[in-house]
Amino acid sequence: MLATHAAIALIADDERLQFQAALASGDIIGQAKGKIMERFNVDAVRAFELLVKQSQNSNIRLAVVAEELVSRGPEPIPRNKTSAHAQSDQQQPTEQLLV
Repeated sequence: MLATHAAIALIADDERLQFQAALASGDIIGQAKGKIMERFNVDAVRAFELLVKQSQNSNIRLAVVAEELVSRGPEPIPRNKTSAHAQSDQQQPTEQLLV
């Protein structure tokens, strides 16, 4: 009887940890999507598609790709480009988001 209760408690704790990890991953993915949306002027669906594509191309879990992108901080704005060039760069999402 005690073993059954212990097993149930371990399963419940494991489920709680998985739920917390999922919430954290979702938050990081949302932040990465926001960064992509701002940088490339795309909607949330396209930003997520770009994240998924990067994840698949690099064979790295989506949450890890998102974490790397978010941890980089804001992208610097090149000083030597004109605003027309900067706008055209912003509208062209690259294949490699983490380059």
